[in-house]
Amino acid sequence: KGGVLVRIDPDESDDLVAAPGVERMVMGGREMENWLYVDPGQVQTKRDLAPWVERGVAFAATLP
Repeated sequence: KGGVLVRIDPDESDDLVAAPGVERMVMGGREMENWLYVDPGQVQTKRDLAPWVERGVAFAATLP
């Protein structure tokens, strides 16, 4: 399917899903506030991908 799965701060979720090609992941029938799927069309270049990777790494750094 392609695309990127990113774990983010759930407080940022509403703002981020407003972007084209970004939606909350559904896992086990539940919509996840802190996991987003970014469509492959939105991450075609390193420049497109970098902010999503940075956001995911930054959030992961806050976890125990």
